[in-house]
Amino acid sequence: MGVLAVPLLAASTTATVLSQRQSTGAQQVELDLAARQEKLGATTREAARKRRLVAVLGAQRAGAAAAGVGFSGSVANISLSDAREAQLDRSLDRSNTRVSLDRLRRQRSSIGKAGFLRSVGTAGSGAFAASQVS
Repeated sequence: MGVLAVPLLAASTTATVLSQRQSTGAQQVELDLAARQEKLGATTREAARKRRLVAVLGAQRAGAAAAGVGFSGSVANISLSDAREAQLDRSLDRSNTRVSLDRLRRQRSSIGKAGFLRSVGTAGSGAFAASQVS
């Protein structure tokens, strides 16, 4: 039994380590995909925000022109207020996106480190078990 036990332990340990590394890699790929989706979402939100602002400002200009009112005074103040609100919304979205991306990067790093430590632990346990058989 002792002659076959060591090679079987080595094969089992190797298979476990490889499985752990593949699992870690798959988790990291999922986080990379989540980061790409977050970036794409940020770009999409920015484009939608610009379209809304252009539409609102265009409607305000058209309304002022139709009413025969110049684009100054309170009409301009309303437009300026809408532009400021859009800028604030953009800043908040950028900040939230940055926080999300940083969180995903930290998670990816942590998963890589934990996976490495699991693999080292498994290899060490396998080596210890093999040394007890001999």
